[in-house]
Amino acid sequence: MIRGSVPNGMWGTDANAPGDGLLPDRILGVRLTSPPIAYGTDTGFIDEKAISFDPLPLDGGNPLDPAEEPTGPLPQRPGGVIGKISDGIDAESARPARTELARALDSLGVISAQIDQDLSTYADAAGTAFTAEPMLVPVG
Repeated sequence: MIRGSVPNGMWGTDANAPGDGLLPDRILGVRLTSPPIAYGTDTGFIDEKAISFDPLPLDGGNPLDPAEEPTGPLPQRPGGVIGKISDGIDAESARPARTELARALDSLGVISAQIDQDLSTYADAAGTAFTAEPMLVPVG
């Protein structure tokens, strides 16, 4: 876990924070590392099965054939999706679910701070975040 100080004016809730206005010991990120690769000095024995391939069946359509007709439900652009995102992201009914998610993450040690309950800025931004109405694939 990478921790550090963040400005209260951007990440805090106290408009008149004392001192230098920094909130100490906040999670800034996570550093993931893996052990270095241990390359061998040779490839070892390679038999013909290791370099063989699976033939494509002659009686079926190749899924990579550009002439193949699409299958499954077609994506649709029903309209109003951006409005639903904008109306739903800051809805009173969504706030308890966000709080419960924050509690679950806190219990796992991932976060240890309150999350913003006011997402009105995100709701306002949804109207300009998309260049077109999203396409949806019907279920079923």
